[in-house]
Amino acid sequence: MNWYYAIEGRSQGPLTESSLKRLAREGVIVPETLVWHPGLESWDSLAKLRPEIVDQMGKGAQAGPPGAKTGSVPLPLPTGRKGTEAGVFKRLLGWRRKHPE
Repeated sequence: MNWYYAIEGRSQGPLTESSLKRLAREGVIVPETLVWHPGLESWDSLAKLRPEIVDQMGKGAQAGPPGAKTGSVPLPLPTGRKGTEAGVFKRLLGWRRKHPE
């Protein structure tokens, strides 16, 4: 299964389950980081969707690296065919072009 995560309102991925776990161990993503995979209706926190990964994180990883703000701004929901990760990424990029900061 491919996962996506959001840092500072931008979608990152796709990445494998093992890569998601590695990023959590390294503190790149934190429990509050929004994550998504094809088949989910919306983005949600890593802590809610994969609590076992959060349980394996060291206490030092909770803060995350400098500048890795997670924020609570929801990303656009993926639309269209489910299971097409490339299509999801293209749609997210298109949304960003239509909604510049």
